[in-house]
Amino acid sequence: MKCLKYIVLSMIVLLSSCSVMRDVRKADKHYSYGEYVEAAKIYSKAYRRIDSKEKALRAKVAYNQGECYRISNQTIKAENAYAKAIRYQYPNDT
Repeated sequence: MKCLKYIVLSMIVLLSSCSVMRDVRKADKHYSYGEYVEAAKIYSKAYRRIDSKEKALRAKVAYNQGECYRISNQTIKAENAYAKAIRYQYPNDT
């Protein structure tokens, strides 16, 4: 019985991570089409569901969200998103 609970819990975690990645890909697609407001909404939803241990993914999503806000002239939201990206050590290419 205990083993069954572990298997069910593992499946739930696996399925939720697939759902997050699906949302990230969907947001990336909106971003590539220039639909920044919609992409930002989806990135925000995905960010909240990413485990804090997945620092690289959280950093990438936060940075992309910041870019969406910056491009759509939502400065304060952009600054907050960039701060999250920095907190999760988004790589600086400069």
